[in-house]
Amino acid sequence: EDVPLLVRHFLSKYGSGEAMKVSRGAWSKLESYAWPGNVRELENEVRRALALCEGVIREEDLTAQVVGRAASRGSAAGGMNLRTRLDGLERELVEEALGKTGGNQTRAARMLGVSRYGLQKMIKRLGVG
Repeated sequence: EDVPLLVRHFLSKYGSGEAMKVSRGAWSKLESYAWPGNVRELENEVRRALALCEGVIREEDLTAQVVGRAASRGSAAGGMNLRTRLDGLERELVEEALGKTGGNQTRAARMLGVSRYGLQKMIKRLGVG
């Protein structure tokens, strides 16, 4: 499959000039994920992980969707509708990004692949903070 080739390309494109590495666990998750958003989703995932990692991309630098945590949480939620589930996932990702950036909205927005203004709208809509 093309995932390893694309990941290496995005690492060199968005990396900080040094050779970035990916742990075995993270490689496994990246290769086994279905990538419904295709190349753009993979590119955004690598960009987020690079913003979070400290030299090596690990599983904990990947989003909950990619590592499979979102599916287990969603199935436990029972009869929630789609909008409610999506809002919950969005809230979780926004809170995670803000936590990892010490509340810096500009860096959190970059990590999430949205504009700072878009992040501020999400924060207000979701009641984060």
